[in-house]
Amino acid sequence: MIKYVHEMLQYNPKASLLMIDIPMKGKIHNELIHKSPLLINYTRNDLTIETMNYRIPGYIINDGKKLISFDEVIKYDSFIVQKNSKLVIDYLLEKRYSDIMKLFSDYITCGQSNYLSLYRGDHISPLTKNKNETLLLQPIQGSIIIYLFNPKHEKDIIGLQLKSIKKWSIKLELNEDNLLYIPPEWSYFYEVKNDVILSHIECDSYPSVLFNYLRKINIKY
Repeated sequence: MIKYVHEMLQYNPKASLLMIDIPMKGKIHNELIHKSPLLINYTRNDLTIETMNYRIPGYIINDGKKLISFDEVIKYDSFIVQKNSKLVIDYLLEKRYSDIMKLFSDYITCGQSNYLSLYRGDHISPLTKNKNETLLLQPIQGSIIIYLFNPKHEKDIIGLQLKSIKKWSIKLELNEDNLLYIPPEWSYFYEVKNDVILSHIECDSYPSVLFNYLRKINIKY
């Protein structure tokens, strides 16, 4: 386990964004060894904020300590529901997430967590380090501008305002046709405008799951 975690934490200082046109498991696993972000062509979207409201009339969003009426919130010019796992279950999206993970999983994969975020208006996420072995992001509706930071720039970006650290990033527009893999130890933040539904998948493996769980609950960025 120690050897596996040590290798997971190593990063490629020369990494760049790699493109995968056809989402094939073998191709993806061959590219993972380069420890680079992967932008994969992947389109299976049929959901919008409006259709979510129609699909379950009167739905109440359980957002942490808040209960929010979906029917009321979509009347607002701006709102945010961040990384909600219950939305994935209630809107029967688990198979969609499982189909995506089949491209990345193997016999030691475990600890998959699925989330859905809803945005309307202009929002900027906080700077976040990926402390999972696998992190996948995909807009189901809309698009985001995301900034990715190689771990070699960690000391350059900590504690600074987001607008001042963009020069160290790989910037890309992530839309409904793209699935983004972010390697371990990479940091990121994203900008949202208009309506966006963003899916998040976090996953580990048997050798890494305990280590990653402990550092996520004990260490803030």
